[in-house]
Order: sequence, then C-alpha cells, then structure tokens
Amino acid sequence: QGYISLNDIEHFVLDEADHMLDMGFIHDIKKLLAKLPNKRQSLFFSATMPPSIVSLSQKILGDFERVSIKPTQATAERVEQGVYFVTKKNKIKLLIHILETDNADSVLVFSRTKHGADKIVRLLDKAGIKAAAIHGNKSQNARQRALKHFKEGTIRVLVA
Repeated sequence: QGYISLNDIEHFVLDEADHMLDMGFIHDIKKLLAKLPNKRQSLFFSATMPPSIVSLSQKILGDFERVSIKPTQATAERVEQGVYFVTKKNKIKLLIHILETDNADSVLVFSRTKHGADKIVRLLDKAGIKAAAIHGNKSQNARQRALKHFKEGTIRVLVA
C-alpha cells in the first residue's frame, strides 16, 4: 500500500513456502516480489516441496538452486515406533495401557501444549506411573532435575 519503502531489501525469505503457495497466497507473493529490487536474494524454506510447488517456485524465482537435506537414517534403530488411532477422550487411557503393558525403561511423551504436558503428568501420577514434565514454564532447575531423574531411572516417563 506504499507505506514503507522496499527499495533497500537485500533478502526475501519465505518460510513454509509450500503452505503459503498452496493456500493461495501466490498473487500476494508475486505482488510483493514485483515491488522488491531485482538485485536481492530470495530464499524459500519448506519441509516438503511437491513437484507442483517446485514448478511454481521456479516460475517465481527463475534460475534457482534447490538444497535438500535428508537425514542419514530416519530414526534410531533402538527406537520403536507405532501409530494408534484413538478418540481424544481415550488418549490417556491408551497411554496408561501402553505404559503398563510395555517394558520400556524410558519413555518420551510429546504434548502439543505446556498445559497438556502438566495434565498428562498428573493423570499418569494418579495411575501410579512416575512421570515429569519439561517445558518453558518450568524453571531451568526443575527441568534439569526432571531430566536427571529420567536419566537415572527414578522417573520412567518424561513429558515434553
């Protein structure tokens, strides 16, 4: 809308490029790029780049360099993975069942929120399963203590 000058922009960075382009922001991005100086570095970042988005990026960027980073191995060989389809109300019941029937010494549980992590720990403790949460609302000392107990085996489940 002309409120700021974009003449001195040297770098244009678009994170989650696949989502931005896929969600229909292509026209807005093209308008913005047209207002930027021709001499600039444009960087598009994305965890996935389907062929359609690569093609679209090529049209926008012209001659570009694609850099792909792939892990040497997908997961650690000793890490067992599984997928369970469960309703929201049965998640904690399933987690408790898995923890009670599995003989794993150490278990990491990931929660979407800090509040959710604390709630999981409370429910596990109520079920007699020793657990601790680590997240940004905990003091550094509390996080280190929880990690220490987890490594020592006094706490079996660490919720992050």
